[in-house]
Amino acid sequence: MACDVHLEVVRELSDALVEAQKPILILNSVKWTDDVRQRFFADGAERQPAVDAAFYTNERGLRFDADDKRAELGALDVRVTNALGTSAIGQLLTGRIHGYLSVIDMLEAAAPRHSARSPLSSTVQSTITCTPTGRP
Repeated sequence: MACDVHLEVVRELSDALVEAQKPILILNSVKWTDDVRQRFFADGAERQPAVDAAFYTNERGLRFDADDKRAELGALDVRVTNALGTSAIGQLLTGRIHGYLSVIDMLEAAAPRHSARSPLSSTVQSTITCTPTGRP
């Protein structure tokens, strides 16, 4: 019986993380628009297109309020810690939460620096690699 309750708590917290991270569309925030991509290839793909901070702010801005999302994830972090402590699953969930908080910070701060060598790229890759669809 206690095991069922524990599984139910883990499921509830995991589902809450899935919901909280849904609007954090990393690739949509950093990818070029169709017209930028077309110009890049039309020019022979020899140099980076002229995109700047304004492009990422105007064309690819965050689709969520960063402060609200930080507060939501922070509250979830507290819930996970209170319910699961330092157990392996608790550490897994809090690690994911902290990862999404870092992604929010980088998406907000790194707009003019999106490139294949930016710190954002490694975070994007690790998040994509480690997070199966529909899971936290």
